[in-house]
Amino acid sequence: MHRIRKYKFLFLIIITSFYNVSISDAQLFNYENYSVDNGFPQSNADYITQDKEGYLWFATQNGAVKFNGFNYKIYNNKNGLKNNIVSHIIQDKKGRIWISTKNGLSKLEKGKFKTFTKEEGLFSNFILRTFELNDGRIIISTLKGTNIFDDGVILKISKKIHPIQFLIKQNGDILALGNRKIYKFKDNNFTEIPKIYNNIVKPMTSFAEDKKGNIWISSRNFGIYKISPDFTIQNFTLKNGLLNNNINNVLIDSDDNL
Repeated sequence: MHRIRKYKFLFLIIITSFYNVSISDAQLFNYENYSVDNGFPQSNADYITQDKEGYLWFATQNGAVKFNGFNYKIYNNKNGLKNNIVSHIIQDKKGRIWISTKNGLSKLEKGKFKTFTKEEGLFSNFILRTFELNDGRIIISTLKGTNIFDDGVILKISKKIHPIQFLIKQNGDILALGNRKIYKFKDNNFTEIPKIYNNIVKPMTSFAEDKKGNIWISSRNFGIYKISPDFTIQNFTLKNGLLNNNINNVLIDSDDNL
């Protein structure tokens, strides 16, 4: 196995933050860029994740990329991937890699691909996201509904709801973000949570929970929303110090920083 190099900064990691970074601060970092110029399949990545062995995985419009800091392997329709347009990648507890594509869900296990499509019971071949539950089942969000992979069988959960993100709260509740609403997922059912969440009718792009139980929601063109445990809503925009009101993703780090 290749030694995994501690990567520094790749591309498109951080879009915006509450604070400006001075030029002197920026000079403390070394940047390495990977693009088509040195063999990367595409200069942009729609999703980045890290597996248990430390490899970085990139979802691109021209295949899935596995990167160890020195070399990368490209998975595309030439070596088993169903479709080159990849939207999302996860690794489950068993070490299997699930690659969401525009034409099916590909599972990479022990070097071999198995692809699931409408023929196996999916609502659509266009896969948006996958998410592993604590019990090992895999939720599959497609363009036309949500399925679940349960012990090798694909079940249909909801034809109307197709979440773009899932979140396991500290209390164990599972939330799903989709259709401009937030749902609670329990017993294979989606239920809208208190309507105060859904007062945020703007296009929501992601959400995260901090250690105090606050839910932070990013949106297109309307900044970031904070929903406290007592359901108080605050909105942070350019007026509060954001560099941009169009936020694609929010992340809470190990120090509870947004």
